[in-house]
Amino acid sequence: MTEIFVADVRFLGDENVFWDKLNMLPLKRQEKLARYKQKEDKMRGLGAGLLLEYGLRRHGFTLLEPVQGMEQKQVEISCGTHGKPYLFGGENIYFNISHSGDYVAAAFSSAEIGIDIERIREMKPEVASRFFHPAEQALLEAEKIDFLDKNTIFTELWTRKESYIKAIGKGMNLPLTSFSVLENQVGDDGRYCLYSFREPEGYCVSICGKVEKEPEMMYVDLMG
Repeated sequence: MTEIFVADVRFLGDENVFWDKLNMLPLKRQEKLARYKQKEDKMRGLGAGLLLEYGLRRHGFTLLEPVQGMEQKQVEISCGTHGKPYLFGGENIYFNISHSGDYVAAAFSSAEIGIDIERIREMKPEVASRFFHPAEQALLEAEKIDFLDKNTIFTELWTRKESYIKAIGKGMNLPLTSFSVLENQVGDDGRYCLYSFREPEGYCVSICGKVEKEPEMMYVDLMG
C-alpha cells in the first residue's frame, strides 16, 4: 500500500484562512511555523502539516489530542539518526513530505518511503557535475536533448535522487554522485523502486520505496 497526495497551498495566502487552518495543527508545529520569516514558507509549512494530518487520519492516526468521539489513535513524530521523521506509535505506517513553490506533497506506505517535489528549474552544468552520477551527466550532455527538455530531466533526476536518500534515511550523508537513478530500481540490491510524475504543470514529483507497482498520485483540496 502506497499513497501519494499533492495539494496546492496558495489559498493559505488569505490571512483569515491561514489562522483558521493553523488551529488544526498540533501546538508544537504551530510554534515551529511561528519562527518562519517568509510568508511563503509559512504557507508551505502549514500546508505540509495539513496534508500530513489528512493522510494520517486515512490510516486511523492523528497528531492532535484526542477528543470525545474521535476514532483515530494519537501518534507522535520522532527523528532517526540522520534526522528523518518517523511515527512513534504508528504501526507499519511510514511517511515522507516535501514542498516546493505552490505545492506540498506527501507519501504514505507500509514500508520506508521517500518523496520529493520540485518546481522545474534551469539546468546548471556546475550543479550536475557536482551532484550527479557520470551516467546522469552524460544524459544531460547529449546534444539531441533541447534546452527545455534538459531543464525537466535535470529537475526530475534531482527529485529521484532526493527521494532515494530520503527513503533510506541517510540524507546528504550519502554522496549523490555515488548512485544513478536512470533506472527504476536503485540501491545495491535494487530493492528500492523509483516512480516519477511530471505534474502538477511546471513541477516534477518522484517517490522511492519498496513499492511493487506505480501508485496513483491524488490531489487533495485542503480548503475543505
